Amino acid sequence: MEERKCLPFNQMVAELRAEGQHTIVQGDKVGLFDSAGRPATVNTPKSLVIYTSNGTGSRGYEVGGDRAVAGRMPGQLCVRATLANVQFHNAAERTIPASWRLPNSLTREQVLAEANRRGVTRTADYNGSLDQGASHGAYPAIKASFVINGQVSSGFLDVRMYPATGLGASATVAATGFSWQTDTLVNMGYGQFALDTFRQRAQLAAQTPRK
Repeated sequence: MEERKCLPFNQMVAELRAEGQHTIVQGDKVGLFDSAGRPATVNTPKSLVIYTSNGTGSRGYEVGGDRAVAGRMPGQLCVRATLANVQFHNAAERTIPASWRLPNSLTREQVLAEANRRGVTRTADYNGSLDQGASHGAYPAIKASFVINGQVSSGFLDVRMYPATGLGASATVAATGFSWQTDTLVNMGYGQFALDTFRQRAQLAAQTPRK
């Protein structure tokens, strides 16, 4: 499907299924700040977001739509981003996959310089943010490359989750490791495909002899 394509809710769900897509994580975006400039809260009007992937992780989407009535599904869903190399992790394990780290980290001065150049806030070095997030109870849930104009980008999506509360955040990360938060998330949860995958991974790990 093409980015920015919008369809009635049920039709979008049908097209995603026909393409072999599965819900990995679903939640509500509440932005970074409310209208008064305060940090976003669970009372902020919500925009549903669904991160999907096919069975191999080669293609996925970020789709979503505004909830006209709290608790009800949107009338339509739109493709907000096309994804590739989709990886997902069980945040409830409270671990950080070693393979998700980047080879290099940025200094605080490099992060500040890049933030000034891009004009963005809530920035960090990605590797450092993994550890900082974990220290506060937030663990990786999704990592996926962005597809832009049909080409897989070096930048990627980073989604974290607080497994105890269902809160979390999404961020965009450049190839250098420069990361900036894009949304606060609430009401987060895994789709059945992801839960089944986690269960299969756990069973395989239990059956694998330890050296």
